[in-house]
Amino acid sequence: MTAWIDNGRLQSLPDIYNYDSQANFNGINWSVVSKYL
Repeated sequence: MTAWIDNGRLQSLPDIYNYDSQANFNGINWSVVSKYL
């Protein structure tokens, strides 16, 4: 899945390239990430 912040809202798209099997997003603190976007 691809995710990004747009106007303070978390937007996401389904993973169409199978990147999810290679990446682990569980370690991301989204509240911290959103401060910088």
